[in-house]
Amino acid sequence: MRLLFESAENVKTAIHDFLTITEARDWDTVHLIESLLKQYAVSRIDVDIEIVKAAYEEVLEGFTKRADLPAKATEARRRIIAIKQIMDNPIVRKLFSKQLCESTEAEAVQNATCNMLSQAGKHVAQKQQEREAGSSKQQKPSKYSLRSNPAQSKPAVATPQETPLKELGPEDAMQRMLKSKVCRNGVIDFTKSITARFRPALPKITKHYKFLLEAAVTLEERRVLMNLSRCKTLGDEEQLIQSLFSNSSQSENVKYLRTAINCLFDIWRSKRLEARNDEGWLRSNVYSNIWDRAFLFDDYFYVKRAECYSAVIKKLKEQDPTITQQRVDFILRSNQNGTDFLMLEEKPRDSNVLYDLEKGKQMQRHMLQLWSNWLGSKLLVSQLEALTCQFEERKLTVFATRMLPSGEFLVYTKATALIPTSASHYAAAARVLLVILSIKRLVTLNYMKLTTMIEAYEEYATRNLDLSISTDQSFITYHQDSSGSIDANCSQESSDDPDHEHIAQAYQKCLRIQHPDDVLSSINWEQLLIDDTVSSRESEEASSSSTNKRQKC
Repeated sequence: MRLLFESAENVKTAIHDFLTITEARDWDTVHLIESLLKQYAVSRIDVDIEIVKAAYEEVLEGFTKRADLPAKATEARRRIIAIKQIMDNPIVRKLFSKQLCESTEAEAVQNATCNMLSQAGKHVAQKQQEREAGSSKQQKPSKYSLRSNPAQSKPAVATPQETPLKELGPEDAMQRMLKSKVCRNGVIDFTKSITARFRPALPKITKHYKFLLEAAVTLEERRVLMNLSRCKTLGDEEQLIQSLFSNSSQSENVKYLRTAINCLFDIWRSKRLEARNDEGWLRSNVYSNIWDRAFLFDDYFYVKRAECYSAVIKKLKEQDPTITQQRVDFILRSNQNGTDFLMLEEKPRDSNVLYDLEKGKQMQRHMLQLWSNWLGSKLLVSQLEALTCQFEERKLTVFATRMLPSGEFLVYTKATALIPTSASHYAAAARVLLVILSIKRLVTLNYMKLTTMIEAYEEYATRNLDLSISTDQSFITYHQDSSGSIDANCSQESSDDPDHEHIAQAYQKCLRIQHPDDVLSSINWEQLLIDDTVSSRESEEASSSSTNKRQKC
């Protein structure tokens, strides 16, 4: 492998080829550098980074002049402004360090192997000489030697030891938990205390099963939230509100942020959050503007409010009349199939919160059970999450339940946020709104996954002229080996097989469902960094222009 610092021209060519064959929206510096480091070896990290940075900037400069590629020209202009910040990012530096360490370790292993083989050869030769010298001398056994005890001479049988949890993958660690007392009635509740011996596995399990809420906002929404978090004074508040209401061409989510921020500023001025308030006041003045307003203009859902009956339980009662109906404070219901995808309970203080939490967890399992009845496959349902939320006065907690392909349930806390009582905690208020927007998009993602899997079933049935596969209004999935009167449980058991073609197709289509391209999360650090740098540059230019105008006047 050639050294990178000796191949500057070839590096520039490789960068140009990468950006040429990749769409502008898919330009990613990490992928670019990973492809480079597969071809060239790192020897001096700082020097190699500077070489790549110079080549990267030169190639981007060339793309800015490509009138025939307007999308790439625009993206290149944005990246040139932030090229120093991108290449100085610790994530980029870590890639170079990793490659240098791996190459150094490989060289060390190779040298150690050669030394070991050399020493082994010398040792073998020495032993051979000793055997030849000793063959001429015949040693007689001593008459005082003891007879070996056959019972004692048997080799000891090694007791198999359990692999430490830290060395297990997340799925193997989960299987061990499912076989322990932590799993009760097919449920592992991670919202409660977990036995100490399983705690080493919690970080990898949390990451693998996506327990934590992933932020999901657009750059425009993030700018609004950043401006809110940077507020310090009442003057900053007024400037932010003025900028939000002066722009008429805004998305519905930004209009929601405008309403919610204005509501927070008004409530802080009233100082009412510093005192205790009942559920009615909180619902009218806080929850309706900060929570309900986020879902008011939604393409897929509508809001049901105040002591509503669950549509999920109503549908399940058609098959099992023993299920008890529940009332919920807030329900987000689908426009298409009339079922519930999000529920919220409200309490002005901590009284009866535990009852609401247990009710929410039960509702989550009911939601997953209904979706399982529709799809007839636990494998497909394992790709979905059932969400419920709890407002305890100003504290918002998001809970979720996921069904494993084996049928057990995982219950966990997905996020928490606290509405501040006063205007001195603007960043905390921005976090609340970020959590709510991310919940909204997660619910939509769940809905799109479920709808896509159902559509895959219908498409398969139409293509193969097989009407035995359907998810009709009886909410029971029928399959090839089912009769018309088969019940939901039998259907579920017989069809929960990834080898079934319709299930495999639905599963593959579900895996391709993602947020829209303009929705970003923490993994899109490069886009966030570019946007911050460009915004900062534009702000400096606007400030400089304003100063020049004043001086001329």
